[in-house]
Amino acid sequence: HDSPSWRSWLESRRMDRYKKGNTVRSFELLLSLSPKTSSGHSRQPWTAYPLFALLFCCNSSEEIPIAFLKRLCGLNPRALYELVRAPNGKLATIVSCVTQYCKCRNKSEVAMFVISRYFRPNSEPMKEYRRKAHRRLGESTLLSAVIRRFSDEVISTLIQKELELCPPDLLKKRLDLALKTALGPGDAEGRYPSSVVESLLRHTDSLYIDCDSRYEPDGWHDNLLTSSLLNTRRSIEFRIGRDDRVDAVGEIDGDDEYGYIFLEPSISILENMPENHVLSSLCIVASEDLLDEFCDEVSRFLSRCTALRMLRVSCAFSHRTFDISSLTNLDELTLNNIFLSPQSLHSTLSTAENISLDRCRMLQDQTRTLEVQPDFLEAWGRALRQNPRIRQFQMIHIGFEVQEPEGVDEFVEALSTRSTLEKLTLTCSEPNAPRLDRFELTWEASHMRKFGSMGSLQHLQIDNMGRGPGVLQALLSPRPRNLRSLKVEKDSIFVSNIDWRELLDFLSDPDC
Repeated sequence: HDSPSWRSWLESRRMDRYKKGNTVRSFELLLSLSPKTSSGHSRQPWTAYPLFALLFCCNSSEEIPIAFLKRLCGLNPRALYELVRAPNGKLATIVSCVTQYCKCRNKSEVAMFVISRYFRPNSEPMKEYRRKAHRRLGESTLLSAVIRRFSDEVISTLIQKELELCPPDLLKKRLDLALKTALGPGDAEGRYPSSVVESLLRHTDSLYIDCDSRYEPDGWHDNLLTSSLLNTRRSIEFRIGRDDRVDAVGEIDGDDEYGYIFLEPSISILENMPENHVLSSLCIVASEDLLDEFCDEVSRFLSRCTALRMLRVSCAFSHRTFDISSLTNLDELTLNNIFLSPQSLHSTLSTAENISLDRCRMLQDQTRTLEVQPDFLEAWGRALRQNPRIRQFQMIHIGFEVQEPEGVDEFVEALSTRSTLEKLTLTCSEPNAPRLDRFELTWEASHMRKFGSMGSLQHLQIDNMGRGPGVLQALLSPRPRNLRSLKVEKDSIFVSNIDWRELLDFLSDPDC
């Protein structure tokens, strides 16, 4: 028996008799017949080293004796430190192969043995080799250990190794992703124990809460509410999934209390953060209709966030109202399907760098009569004039509750004079919206000429351009030299001969 027959056996490991048989015993017999089975030059780990082969082949009903692992390590000591190609085509070490592919019954014991051997040599060359190898891994060993339910001991050890081996940017990314996975809805084995979550929380500054129909607060949830670590979060994300009892029109069937349980973890977390002076990023993505109680709690929470720089709120179903008027230091605001009061955006429009409003609806001022409602576009224009750093503004399918705004000229003037604005999206009409909700602005040649004079504008997406000739000419005649892309809805523009000539002149201008 020579090496080729050894590799032939390994490559046929998918055959049922090997998958269902005693893998460890088969390895022992093969090694006794052909002790020199390892070529060490194969691209595939299971044909390069018996140690890797055993980890890949052993099934979940079997145990791998630690004594046998020691024997395999003795056959090829270098196998412990080699970078190999895993079946997914990505580079892997022996540790990452264990956390990704080992399915044996005592996988956590195997993992601790491999970890202790892999990290045993402490010479400086070996430490540097491990640091470089760790950064090249296709998948974080910590993340794969969390996903595949290794023991607390394994995960705690791998957290320490990440702290030792990763540069700061990669470390944050890997720890945040591991925490996000551990805080997820769970699987057939349930949610992760509080000890794992607590350990990850100590080394991260983010929080990810995924609430869906499977969500049931576990022990870690109670610990989190009383933990001093809660107010150290710099980034919080709530993912609120759709409950399986929601009917076709978005109404919850049955007892409304179920909806409260559905959102209770998020509400209780917000309630237990009386002040937060470090939170800089908050993201709320709801594919479920939100309760008013949750929206009210979010509004109260926002008033206590003095350091918030990024806010994203997206509701997939009906519009909900959030009060964001207290936010004066935002850098980025993204709102989708949100009700907005006339004054709610003034502070943000005057300070933020990136603003995106998608399918939002402007509410009337409840303190005024219908005849004296404020013109929100005119008010937005006044706020934008105070913004010296805005880089992106998107207004997509905006709705209104009372009347169409009249301050279009003031709004366009404010936008066109922002010397830092690079990306502008103004797609205001929504063909499928009810007629009373339809908000259709028509951009005339005078408006387009002002957009064309914006020296920093690089990307423009617009619809409802005036039907008369010369509208495209008005945009391009000022020669917007930095313009890189122009997207116009096909049914919203009339291109005349003078427009075509101006377009060709613009495209042939070497300075544009």
